[in-house]
Amino acid sequence: MPIQTGAGSKIYIATTSGAVPADQTAYEALTYVEVEQTESIGEFGDSTAAVTFTGLGDARVQKLKGSSDAGTLNVVMAFNSAADGSPTTGQYLMQLASANTTDDNYRFKVTFNDASTGSPLGDNTTRYFSGQVGTWVEGVPGADDILRVSAEVRINSAIIRVAST
Repeated sequence: MPIQTGAGSKIYIATTSGAVPADQTAYEALTYVEVEQTESIGEFGDSTAAVTFTGLGDARVQKLKGSSDAGTLNVVMAFNSAADGSPTTGQYLMQLASANTTDDNYRFKVTFNDASTGSPLGDNTTRYFSGQVGTWVEGVPGADDILRVSAEVRINSAIIRVAST
C-alpha cells in the first residue's frame, strides 16, 4: 500500500454542540466550519486500558482489555486575528468551545487529503467524533515566527471512519 502525506487534510468543528450523535448519518447532517490555518492535527484513535490479574497459584499475569480512550488531539494553528469575534470561523468556534464550562460535546470532522492527491484510502477519507476543547493557548515562538494557537480536543466518543469512493 502506498504511503501518503498529510497535505490537504483538514479539521472541522460543527456549529452546534450537545449530545454525541448516534451514528454516521447524524454526523453528516450537521453543519461544519473548517478550522482555518491548521498546521497539525495530531494523533487520535482508540487505545484500551490494561486490566490485569495475577493468580497466586500460577503466578501468571493475565491481561484483558479495559476502557477505550480515543485520545486527545493537539491541534496547532496559525493565529487568525480575523477570527476573534467572528462566529463564521473555525478558530472562533474552537475558542468558544474552550471557554464553555458545561459538559457539552462538540462534533468534529477530519478529512485526509483531497481528491487531487489520489489518497489510497479514498478521496476525502473522513473521521467523525465528539469531544471537548480543553485548552486554547496562544503562542509567540519568536521574532521571525508565525504566531500560533494550540487547542486540545479531548475525544469522548467512538471515531466513525468513512471512506469515500
